[in-house]
Amino acid sequence: MAPNGGDTEHIRNTVAAGIPIVCLDRIPIGLKLSSVTADAVQGAEMCVRHLTSMGHRSIGIITGHLQLQNAVDRLQGYKNVLRESGIKEDLSLIVTGDFRFESGYLLTKRMMLGPKRPTALFVSNGMMGLGALKALKEMDIRCPEDLALAVFDELPGSGSFSPEVTTVVQPAYEIGYKGAKLLIEQMESGQPDSPVEVRLSAELRIWESTLTRCKGSS
Repeated sequence: MAPNGGDTEHIRNTVAAGIPIVCLDRIPIGLKLSSVTADAVQGAEMCVRHLTSMGHRSIGIITGHLQLQNAVDRLQGYKNVLRESGIKEDLSLIVTGDFRFESGYLLTKRMMLGPKRPTALFVSNGMMGLGALKALKEMDIRCPEDLALAVFDELPGSGSFSPEVTTVVQPAYEIGYKGAKLLIEQMESGQPDSPVEVRLSAELRIWESTLTRCKGSS
């Protein structure tokens, strides 16, 4: 499936041909397919809740393409925590990317140059997170002193950044193992009458990029 989650005709044609499909992580909205994913709502909630615990009230988000369920779920988790924290939703701090490096880069610059600059930024996947890091470096915005940065999914090259970035980590091995097992079962028994949805817990790994309390918070 394309990273931007656009055309799904090839998936529809595969389903129509009777070929079993199990989606891993990314699920196109509107298609009833078996899937194995991390609980993106829960993962986003953990991460944004950590940001609010550090005193942040102005938290931006760069979402993925909203034709994909995981992008919708990560945005929903973000909104859930704003609501429970009594933070009014600010549409200028919610921008839609496409899970690609370039959108993370461009949208971070746009947000940091906007009329309401956030004190924390939650980026919905690793590739956009890399783009955000490049934008912050070019703008000489220090992390976490000037902006707390957190990312859903591990960054490519994780462990080599300074500061190390707080991430929501998906159980990649378990997702792959359970997905393969489910696909084999479907191939042996035929496509099930109802799609099977498996959701696994994500893990929040807190690192230096979010460990400075928001200026002005108590």
